Amino acid sequence: MSTVLPSRLYKYYPPERADLITNWSLRFSRPSHFNDTFDTDYTIHDKRDLRRRLKNRISPAVFCLTEDPHNHLMWVNYAAHHTGFVVGFDPTDSFFTDEGGTLNKVRYQVEPPDMASDGDPPLDLCFIKSKDWEYEKKWRCVRSIPIGETIDVALPHTAIREIIMGWKITSSARIELLDDIEALRSDHTIAVSDSVPNRKTWTFSHKPTKFHLCTQCGGRGTTKDKA
Repeated sequence: MSTVLPSRLYKYYPPERADLITNWSLRFSRPSHFNDTFDTDYTIHDKRDLRRRLKNRISPAVFCLTEDPHNHLMWVNYAAHHTGFVVGFDPTDSFFTDEGGTLNKVRYQVEPPDMASDGDPPLDLCFIKSKDWEYEKKWRCVRSIPIGETIDVALPHTAIREIIMGWKITSSARIELLDDIEALRSDHTIAVSDSVPNRKTWTFSHKPTKFHLCTQCGGRGTTKDKA
């Protein structure tokens, strides 16, 4: 059965990563740098194959996304306790398949996959994780970027469609994001929302922002629509 591609995929960022939109560049990561000790790990039956398994943890270039922009734990862990922001990407943009990239949904399972002891491990291992991480509802874009080459990749404007501000974002971080987004308004639309906690249900949602750059202070502040 083929996997249905969501209309949006999201990435949580701390406030200092507002340069993503300033520089239009994002960083892929090597699996060995992830906080999951078992990422891209697999069962082997020959100790001589340990080097091959290690190589597989430092070779692929991976960009992680999620289906869920409202996960409390991810806001805390990846967006600096709600002071950061979430970027909504268009998964149909060619960015995710350029340069031989593969975009796919992560599969969660109880035990590591079993690998034969010959041949190079497939990149598909990047799409398998422990069930402990299932709450993240993760997708990944995987590229083959040789070790030693930059993993900073140019990002087209068309790939970003949405920004969700954390409910504890600082005024300065909000201004920086709004300033960068405003610079694109003439030829590209990015929806801007605020993350909102619901204390009756202990959940988060997002609503279109009421904040705008202040036109009276040279963009050094914000104004807010009246309720």
